[in-house]
Order: sequence, then C-alpha cells, then structure tokens
Amino acid sequence: MRNLRPFADMMLNGHAMIPDGMRTDIFGNLWCGANGPLGLCGVVVYNPHGHMIGRIRLPRGVSNLTFGGPKRDVVFMCAGDTLFTLQVNTQGAAPS
Repeated sequence: MRNLRPFADMMLNGHAMIPDGMRTDIFGNLWCGANGPLGLCGVVVYNPHGHMIGRIRLPRGVSNLTFGGPKRDVVFMCAGDTLFTLQVNTQGAAPS
C-alpha cells in the first residue's frame, strides 16, 4: 500500500480515544465506536473527509455497532454487557 494517510485523529477534548467497531451510512459517513474516559466514550461520526460531524455519548465505550431494522435506520451499539439502540435520520450502507 502506498500514500497512506490518517483519516481522523480520534481526539476528543484532548484525550486520545480508542476506535472499535465501524460502519458507514448511505452518505459515506463513518460511524465508529469510541472507548475512552467516562463522558467522552460512545460513538463518533466522521464525514468522508475525516471531520467529526456527530457524536453519541454513552456511559461506557462501544466495542461494536451496526445498522439494523427494516429501514437500516437503527444503530445497535454493544457496550460492555449492554446493548443500546437509537433510531437515526440516515440509513446504514447496504451490504455489498
């Protein structure tokens, strides 16, 4: 591989977050589980240029996530022994 470059630095409020579990939506945005300090962890959303455009705060880090439901507009987020769900205003990218 050549011409590799960082996509996003995963920094929130001066803390390096640990990415885990990633999915894309129909607009090419990357939804990424984030582990780190309490109050910062959850899910971060980056546009195709690597700029953070959204965030879902959860009480613990997210190890995996996926889109589901009949319209693929529900985000399922695995966090420790808990499964969180949230209906969103986008759809997960269809499986290829």
